[in-house]
Amino acid sequence: MFASNIVVASGRVATEWEERGIAIAVIVFVTLVHTFTPKAGVVLMNVLSSIKVIILLFIVVTGWVVLGGGIKSVPDPHSSFRNAFAGSVQAGNPYATALFKVLNSYAGYEADSAAPLSPPLPLSKLTKSPGGLMPRTSSTR
Repeated sequence: MFASNIVVASGRVATEWEERGIAIAVIVFVTLVHTFTPKAGVVLMNVLSSIKVIILLFIVVTGWVVLGGGIKSVPDPHSSFRNAFAGSVQAGNPYATALFKVLNSYAGYEADSAAPLSPPLPLSKLTKSPGGLMPRTSSTR
């Protein structure tokens, strides 16, 4: 998606392989940054996230200004709210599907904090077994 949006922003129509090439280059770049300079990768992600939040706040505040009548070039800022759902689908299935897709797009996001790791066992509490080190039980003491 990123690749096709970049190509559209440049005013061109890209082939499928050009989009794939851009996508692979971005994945390789992100992987290399996080592999060789993880702190710089975290800083870069924080900066980009901050920029996204600032842009979203700008969009929200701009919408409030337009709705408040601060932009005179918009003759009727409330027209979008009249009959807002006219022409929309009357069945619930498309809405449920859309909600399901949005919720699943965040699946795994909470995985880091969902199950905290237990502290490792000290080596003195481990015993050798044919398969490697394993925790001691009452029979192995």
